[in-house]
Amino acid sequence: MAVLAPLPQAWGTRPTPAETVLAVAIVLCLSLWGLVLKFKAVQVCYDLSGRRLWSAVALALALHLVVSRAEFMFISERGFVPKQAIQAMAPTVGPSPALRDRVFLPFDKLTYHLRPPRRGETVGFVPPGESEFPSRLLRARVRFIGRVIGLPGDEVEVRSGRVYLNGRPSNEPYRLGGLQHSIPLTKVPEGHYFLLGDNRDRPVAEYYGGLVPERRVRGRLTEVGQLRWKFLVGKGQW
Repeated sequence: MAVLAPLPQAWGTRPTPAETVLAVAIVLCLSLWGLVLKFKAVQVCYDLSGRRLWSAVALALALHLVVSRAEFMFISERGFVPKQAIQAMAPTVGPSPALRDRVFLPFDKLTYHLRPPRRGETVGFVPPGESEFPSRLLRARVRFIGRVIGLPGDEVEVRSGRVYLNGRPSNEPYRLGGLQHSIPLTKVPEGHYFLLGDNRDRPVAEYYGGLVPERRVRGRLTEVGQLRWKFLVGKGQW
């Protein structure tokens, strides 16, 4: 399902129920055919049959599940970034990407198992109210994105879109727009980060910016994600 969702976005229209059912059926048939071919390849290459063949298949499936689970928990995950988050980070999107309701991007989880997020990094985070159970089941989850502005202990203030960090103007070469919105002086508590979009013309509440608990930060935008973002959106500074 995670593979199917980005496809209709490239067409610029929503798929009909019939198109969705047809796409699911095609993917399931192709996946099933691929499994049959792999099964026959193991049987022929290793001259296995009966119990030995099924034991090899069971072992391969178990190893695949273990590796997939380890990757999902510790290395990377993929999420759907909604349109309002895209607009908050890329105000110069072209007409084609603007038609997309969401963009499918990968996030690096491994880095934040080794070190905490750093100021200036673009991170994916779980929005308030997002249920983790169905998203884990489908391996397709909603992720908002924002740039790390303040670390725990920092004092952050936004005046007409411009950030003042610990009382001093912050150097933000990525900032665009921003004459409408201000945020009063906020001290970032332990276990939280202060996130903002690069487009300061967008309301912070629209993309759930501001203080975000560390437990909701899922990873940073990877090099692959950045390349995909540039391909879909067009412009961006990282």
